[in-house]
Amino acid sequence: MGYVFVLVLSLVFLLSGILKAISPGEFKETLLSYGMFPPWMIKMAVIFLPWAEILAGAGLLIPFLRRPAALVLALMNIVFIGILTVALKRGIHAACGCFGTLSREISFRAVLRDTALLAMSLYIYLHFA
Repeated sequence: MGYVFVLVLSLVFLLSGILKAISPGEFKETLLSYGMFPPWMIKMAVIFLPWAEILAGAGLLIPFLRRPAALVLALMNIVFIGILTVALKRGIHAACGCFGTLSREISFRAVLRDTALLAMSLYIYLHFA
């Protein structure tokens, strides 16, 4: 089961990071549409988040980096779940920004997906490093 989680998480976060990195302007507009973040935070997210996702996704594939990468992904997913939950409670209608140009609107399904990704990250961190 651990190898399946590693492959799934790695592919999800490599794809997510690459799609954000190739369309930084669209990712910035998505974050602006949330109306929740100051400009400096959006700028930092646009610059660093895609690369953090790419590096953590790739790190899962390298045995000695697997545990720290899983921890980083778990922490990211906790933040993502929090942001999506607040956006849903506020009634914000925007793309989630999760997969760049392939993103769908913020939804409870996105929260469930991120919760599943969090569970996989924690499993890898605790049992498969």
